[in-house]
Amino acid sequence: MAGLIEFTTADLAILQKFLKERDRVVANSMKRRVRAAAEPVAVAVRASAEGMGLNRAAGAVKVRTAYGLKTAKVAVTVDRKQAPYARPIDKGSKGAAGYNRHPVFADPSKERSEWTWVNQPVRAFFEDGIAVGVPAAEVELAKVITDIVGELA
Repeated sequence: MAGLIEFTTADLAILQKFLKERDRVVANSMKRRVRAAAEPVAVAVRASAEGMGLNRAAGAVKVRTAYGLKTAKVAVTVDRKQAPYARPIDKGSKGAAGYNRHPVFADPSKERSEWTWVNQPVRAFFEDGIAVGVPAAEVELAKVITDIVGELA
């Protein structure tokens, strides 16, 4: 896309530090705008979770930003306290990429090997949502950085 600036998270941290020293209002504005630019990813992850019937997981999707001296981070997360079962559903059991293995009616008086175990297919709502939302978020984030740099000029 013409006229957009390419940057890394280190560049974002440098820009945030520069803005903080120069103009705190613009720096705070950038934080809000960066978080808003990442929202298409969160929307796609929520839609993916809702499409699989994981309403608690959909409600637990958040966009978080963190700025340090040398790095910056924009993350889309699923709050494990709000949706404690969302993370295990998204990834398979150790060594089994396509499913989770778990016991049915586990009996503590028996050995684990004697329990009845079943396979539960994973529901990869997070990766599916990320794949859909990232392209739009990249464009939005590039626009935000381009606008901020334009305001400084």
